[in-house]
Amino acid sequence: GAALCAFDEQRMRAVAAMTSDLDDDLQAHLSNPHVDPNDPYYFAYPVMLREKMRRGKRAMVTYMGWRLNSLTSLWWQNRDQEASAEHTSPAERGFLRQYNELLTDYMGAFVDGVSLDLRAFVSRPPGFPPS
Repeated sequence: GAALCAFDEQRMRAVAAMTSDLDDDLQAHLSNPHVDPNDPYYFAYPVMLREKMRRGKRAMVTYMGWRLNSLTSLWWQNRDQEASAEHTSPAERGFLRQYNELLTDYMGAFVDGVSLDLRAFVSRPPGFPPS
């Protein structure tokens, strides 16, 4: 798989600030007593602002979902977490730590000293005949 690139905090903050600014513009437009909401020009402007805000939010949610998917995939591929730590944010490192603790607790919860390593063979085990 591809290596995890560095978290783009600057762009995420820029999109969040842009969304906040668009919301301020929308509130100012809607509270303006001189705006006629029946005029197509004034009616279209709030629609455009809302769509721009939704696009930014969708982009942020998609990026964060991709990051989480990539982080969990790295864990399942049993990659060295220290090597990928330089490309993760503090919040992502906390997520990985909690994810690791949760699955480690689960794998160690079996009785009679039997432990289970879920990452041992994510794909077909060696020597297992193909289906």
